[in-house]
Amino acid sequence: LFTSLRIASVTPVKSALREGALTELIGRMFGEDIREQTVDAMVRRLQIDQLQAMRVNRTAVKFFMDVHETWQLSQIDLQMLSWSARLHEVGMSIAFGGYHKHGAYILQNADMQGFSRQEQAKLSLIIRAHRGKVRLPEYFSILPTATVEHFKLVILLRLATKLNRRRSPKPLPQMKLLANGNTITLQLPDKYLHTRSLTNADLQEEKEQLSMMGFQLYLLERN
Repeated sequence: LFTSLRIASVTPVKSALREGALTELIGRMFGEDIREQTVDAMVRRLQIDQLQAMRVNRTAVKFFMDVHETWQLSQIDLQMLSWSARLHEVGMSIAFGGYHKHGAYILQNADMQGFSRQEQAKLSLIIRAHRGKVRLPEYFSILPTATVEHFKLVILLRLATKLNRRRSPKPLPQMKLLANGNTITLQLPDKYLHTRSLTNADLQEEKEQLSMMGFQLYLLERN
């Protein structure tokens, strides 16, 4: 092996990959997922606006609960969405302009204890795609194995960030997200968009962007 692989030398250590893997698995069994600790540490270290992250996370999770049965999303999908919501502004530690791109780079390349490289790529994809124009070739360059389930999580985060654009501590009014295949209906309070012109403009633009991912968004205001 040394000759075939041209290995010059090896150094013995007291622990190996199997110890780390076992420690992580045992932690997950007893509700101590090291990935949660990693996300918490990253939020603090990079000074993410925790209140805004909490608002976006709350809305994204609410929408997830609305559609998870119809879209057949799993508990693992919920974890990925929640982590993405909490870290969606991580790129602001570099610059505000294009912060979703900076965030995608950070999550793809950072040393994130407990996360596999595949999991980091999924987070990177969701963060990269959560705002701005839809650019499918770029998304697949991050995660070549991306599936429609990944883009469903992207959609939930995109809607959650747009509805919390004001960064207001006031809770959002009651809303509901309905899904039927690739058709999505966002139910809003009566005249909600009439009094929020910028949010309305964002959501109208979102219809066009989501269509590029093969999804149709409808906005419905109800009494």
